[in-house]
Amino acid sequence: MARPPKVEGPTSLKRIRAKRAGGAVKPTLLRLLNANYFPVNVRFTDSANKPVAMAELISHDGRPFRDTSNPNGPAVPISATSPLRSSLVNFGAAERYDMLLRPPAAGTFWLTVDLLDWITEEVLFTRRVPIIVV
Repeated sequence: MARPPKVEGPTSLKRIRAKRAGGAVKPTLLRLLNANYFPVNVRFTDSANKPVAMAELISHDGRPFRDTSNPNGPAVPISATSPLRSSLVNFGAAERYDMLLRPPAAGTFWLTVDLLDWITEEVLFTRRVPIIVV
């Protein structure tokens, strides 16, 4: 009989691989779900811990982000008109985001997940996952 893990928090993901082809990055789909009751910050950084806007957000809770700036025109997905890229995603309980990872170069980048206290916003748990871009 297997014992439950002794460490609480996100522990199953060991690394993320993003592939390159011919010098251009092929986007890697990453779907994040906050399956707990705590707010979460997700940060994307380089090896020097500097923010890297490599997460192109494409949907929230299964609905694509859309450009609704023209009330008389079509609401096209923002990835077609002006991609929404970020180095930080903050979300609450049961929210999920789909994003395309678009790292700027080959190498190792980091996905850092911080679970926050609801009231103090103190970091309760941190998990770092390498993003290996080949």
